Amino acid sequence: MTTLPTIDFGSGEKKMQAFSGVGTLAVNSASKNQVAASSLAQYLSNADSQKELYKDNNAIPVAKSLQTDSDITADPAAQAVIKQVPEDTLMPKMPEMDTFWNLAAPLINNTYLGKTPASQYDSQLKTFQDSISKATK
Repeated sequence: MTTLPTIDFGSGEKKMQAFSGVGTLAVNSASKNQVAASSLAQYLSNADSQKELYKDNNAIPVAKSLQTDSDITADPAAQAVIKQVPEDTLMPKMPEMDTFWNLAAPLINNTYLGKTPASQYDSQLKTFQDSISKATK
């Protein structure tokens, strides 16, 4: 496993990027139990909890202190993610992203699985672009 490659799509070489996203925890200022909610958020997001999530669910920790943990440094997938993140684009949190992913998933999966012939790539991408443009107007 490694980071995404540099590729030339006809306009010079560019480093490929991915969307990167992380979960966040927040406490509503109107909460009647702000101290308890804050304590829960701190517990769920601390390094120990992130390490447990990694062990149980392969969720790559965001805590910088865990990036040198022996379990994480021994995991090629975790290392690839950690090295790729600085090159990524932060995924926006907006309703339009749901539209994007609902349309992108079959396009990506069908291409990856060989269900879309190479001769249809351009037309599939054009349809995808047109659909995204219509959905975000």
